[in-house]
Amino acid sequence: TNAGYDPAEANRLLDAVGLTKRDGAGIRLLPDGRLLEIVVETDGETSLIVDGLTLIGEFWREIGVKLFVKPQDRTILR
Repeated sequence: TNAGYDPAEANRLLDAVGLTKRDGAGIRLLPDGRLLEIVVETDGETSLIVDGLTLIGEFWREIGVKLFVKPQDRTILR
């Protein structure tokens, strides 16, 4: 497998690139003060993808990264 679960290492890497400041909820702040939020748009046709992204978002929240899943109609997404 190419992926591993190591929140301590993820936190160390994010700190090392200068993303050390957080808001009151623990989400990391970008240098300009905005939240470190990643938006993933998906066609949402299968709940498996949305469920998987939601699970990833829970893990990422532990290290201060907010993942926002945005299901779209496939024709709008294209």
